[in-house]
Amino acid sequence: MGRQINYYLELDGLLSLSERALSLGCQIVREDLWAGCVTAGHDIGLIAGEEHVRYYFHLPAAGPLMVETFDGKERLRRFACPCENAVIEAGFSRILPETREIVWARLFSSSGYYDQTGAFLSRPRCIDRVYSTSARLVKKLAPSTSVTNAYISTCGQERTYTRREYISPPLSSLIRIRKVYFSYTITICILPNEDFRHAAADSIPPARSVNPNNSSRGTGFCLSPRCQSPRRRTRATQTAVISLA
Repeated sequence: MGRQINYYLELDGLLSLSERALSLGCQIVREDLWAGCVTAGHDIGLIAGEEHVRYYFHLPAAGPLMVETFDGKERLRRFACPCENAVIEAGFSRILPETREIVWARLFSSSGYYDQTGAFLSRPRCIDRVYSTSARLVKKLAPSTSVTNAYISTCGQERTYTRREYISPPLSSLIRIRKVYFSYTITICILPNEDFRHAAADSIPPARSVNPNNSSRGTGFCLSPRCQSPRRRTRATQTAVISLA
């Protein structure tokens, strides 16, 4: 599977990561989503603080850099091609003053891709070494830090607990509390007769079956003709936010 580490790191941290990647034989890839252009090179000046730019480390020894044009704009071709095994996504955390939030970033390397014959091609060891070295540097720049989390349910109940996050010292000093809000969307499907059940099966996506003796397995639609009572499907979503002090 892919390798990923989430972190909270400012722009200076990404510059340090980029310098390490350059020393390992990578080049910096700048993907400007607004301008629709992809630029690659060994100049550390390619990295700036724009919100609409994505950054990658490309290792030529692992595969070619592939760019495609969509709707008149260039973009990096990252999926189902050799380029997927040759780039590592990197980023930095952005502070949003309006909402008083810090957005996390990540270091990500794909596990591989399937070629046109259906064969799976794993990422090469050389890109693994670059990722491992970069991940170790991330943990130095953003040490594992205890953060207080508050879970707030739809009923307004709040519970707190502590977890570990990779956060740089400058950003750690800004953090007040992390709150995770849960919201639930409940869809009720009444199954009056067998004919309607068969019709519903074509229009409603299947979900896990209900086990009344084990609530931890969740809920789902029961579309079996033998089912005589309505079932419901519950979908839970969560949004994680680190707030500023």
